[in-house]
Amino acid sequence: MVKPLPDKKITDETGQPKLQYAVAGEGRPVIVFLSGYGVDMDTSWSKVYSKAGKFSTVFAYNRLGYGDSDKAKEPQTGAVIVTALRNLLRKRGLNPPYVLVGHSLGGLYANLFARTYPQEIAGVVLVDSSHPAQQEMMHAREGVVQRVVMGILNTLDSVVHSRHSEISSFDVTAEQIRQAGPFPAIPLIVISAAQQPPSWLVRSEVLQGLREDQRSLAAMSPQGRQIIAEKSGHFVQNDEPGIVIQAIRDVVDRSRKTEAEELNFVR
Repeated sequence: MVKPLPDKKITDETGQPKLQYAVAGEGRPVIVFLSGYGVDMDTSWSKVYSKAGKFSTVFAYNRLGYGDSDKAKEPQTGAVIVTALRNLLRKRGLNPPYVLVGHSLGGLYANLFARTYPQEIAGVVLVDSSHPAQQEMMHAREGVVQRVVMGILNTLDSVVHSRHSEISSFDVTAEQIRQAGPFPAIPLIVISAAQQPPSWLVRSEVLQGLREDQRSLAAMSPQGRQIIAEKSGHFVQNDEPGIVIQAIRDVVDRSRKTEAEELNFVR
């Protein structure tokens, strides 16, 4: 059973789309949670949000089209989403540095945020994250049955989420990441699920490509490393929340150590 995040609020800026968010804890850096596609912040983060809030400020929100946030009225590309998130954080008085925690498609946006505003990011945790080249790889390696299944899912997606669906903007977001600057040399932990979907849904060639993608994500930063969540499916934060909490704590601790060393150097 999903436990709702406490004290959720709604933005009320005149003329701006309303976004639902939650803030708890205190301290720097601010831990920012980015949910995956099709799920709200309660479903994504209920098992890790409050525990992470015991050692720093935590922030989670529902993107347009999720929870009590407004519906999207323009294509939801990565650049649009990153800009909206950054503005929301600033308006709520949550200034950098940030530790971004992105699950699935949310990891794609964390990737773009870190490349676009590297001076604002203290570290990143990717939880079974999407890779910018994932769609292209899957199209090249999937079989006939998988194409039929994905075609059905994409049709349902267009009916449920409209033409402004984040999935319909995946390729644009991937190109925005390729055009952005390099991923910064910051603490990065990539958590990868060991439990895989059934072979009738995803071919072994695709699974191999996904594993390669996860290793590639960890290699984006010289401070990057990969953790395999042996007992987890795609929602590692629900299957093995302790792994995600510890990864966040590790990145937060490393970022604080770096900040302290820089302050001492200036003095």
